Amino acid sequence: MELAGDKYYGFNQQHFTEKLADKEGIKLSRSTVRRILLAQGIRSPQKRRAPKHRSRRERYPRKVNCYKQTVVPHDWLEGRGPELCLIGAIDDATNDIPYAYFQEHEDTKGYMLMLKDIILERGIPLALYHDRHSIFEVNPVKEPSLEEQLAGSKPLTQIGRLLYELGITNKFHK
Repeated sequence: MELAGDKYYGFNQQHFTEKLADKEGIKLSRSTVRRILLAQGIRSPQKRRAPKHRSRRERYPRKVNCYKQTVVPHDWLEGRGPELCLIGAIDDATNDIPYAYFQEHEDTKGYMLMLKDIILERGIPLALYHDRHSIFEVNPVKEPSLEEQLAGSKPLTQIGRLLYELGITNKFHK
């Protein structure tokens, strides 16, 4: 108790436990040190910080044909069939849902069908927001080919190439 109130004053319980073992030769578990300190009314000085909330990007102020893509794997059939993925798109400005489709697995074909339907119904979107799924993004460790290096471009997946060729901005959301 003397060390906690004097030499190691202000140390949190974990750090205090480590110093007791390293500098003082007193080997106790962190939970034992915690229990002793709490019994004497000494709390850990550092409060746990709340996890940092992710920052949200601003939504488009009006309908501009920009979609957030989403995939939701779930037991949609409540045990009466396979688990399915809901592949969908949501208009960023209006929350309108121009596309939703169930399939067994998330794959390139599902995204191609989604883009085809949206383009035929509403035209080519300005942007598509998505997660960092490998369908959209090539493994960052993969080296670009010689042609890509000479052109100053990075490797693209099939979906990435389709978005590029259609002029659709390819954005990530968290």
